[in-house]
Amino acid sequence: MNLTALGTAYFMSGDYEKALKQYQAVTLLEPDNAAGYDNVGSVYSRMGKYEESISAYQKALQIQPYAATYSNLATAFFYLKRYSEAVQTFEKAVQMNPGDETYTGNLADAYRWAGQKDKANGHLR
Repeated sequence: MNLTALGTAYFMSGDYEKALKQYQAVTLLEPDNAAGYDNVGSVYSRMGKYEESISAYQKALQIQPYAATYSNLATAFFYLKRYSEAVQTFEKAVQMNPGDETYTGNLADAYRWAGQKDKANGHLR
């Protein structure tokens, strides 16, 4: 808990390198803790290192599927212009939490960029 709290303090202050070290330490001490990997992925995403974030998010999802982690992973795919993968992953987030407007809106954007405008319009309504 202390490493996560310290990592979060560094993350919130914008010191991503120090945050990353704390979150990576969590994954070493608690390899079955999905939050540690999710946090590592979030740091990489914030740093614009989307390729690196993907494996961390995927590891977190193997341990414990969460809608927010699916959304984070989908966002990484989206920024890498891997739109079909973003669609598939945003769909999982929406399936887990269908009432979340952010997930639904992001899915609509992914549909649009993947060339599926009818699906995009349906979700935006």
